[in-house]
Amino acid sequence: TISVKAHHEASDFSVFDGFACHGAPEFVISGGRLAVDERQLRVTQGVGRFVSMPPFGMHAYGRVDRRERAKAASQLPVTRAAYDGPVVELKSDQASAPTRPSNPIVHDDFRQRPPTRGGGRDMQESSFSLSGAQFDDKRPSKSGIRTNQPPGGASSGSLW
Repeated sequence: TISVKAHHEASDFSVFDGFACHGAPEFVISGGRLAVDERQLRVTQGVGRFVSMPPFGMHAYGRVDRRERAKAASQLPVTRAAYDGPVVELKSDQASAPTRPSNPIVHDDFRQRPPTRGGGRDMQESSFSLSGAQFDDKRPSKSGIRTNQPPGGASSGSLW
């Protein structure tokens, strides 16, 4: 009988726990090296190779497969007739693209709230538009502003 305490894995459980083996080899030679001797696994690191096996082997999962087959055999399929009741018919004017209802909250103006007493806008409100329009497109553009002072303001005294 295989138990969790006797296996050579770093886990706390084994899928083969309680599985009874009715025969065991005295020794196993694999690739010219002794692999199993006196029912103990003798492992040499780096010598092993991958052996492709089908998943869900019958020794470990045969009971699950038999249970699922028995369950499927006991279930009977339900035969139903096709639905032949009334179906909704759309009129030709309803088949066109639906129109969006007008939204009283959204206006043509970018700003939804009036400016503050100081004339400022809500900085959290976006003025982005997919059409490329700007919030100040309706204002006339200024031709230019001339100043007689340098950038940074006028200086009253000279250091040089």
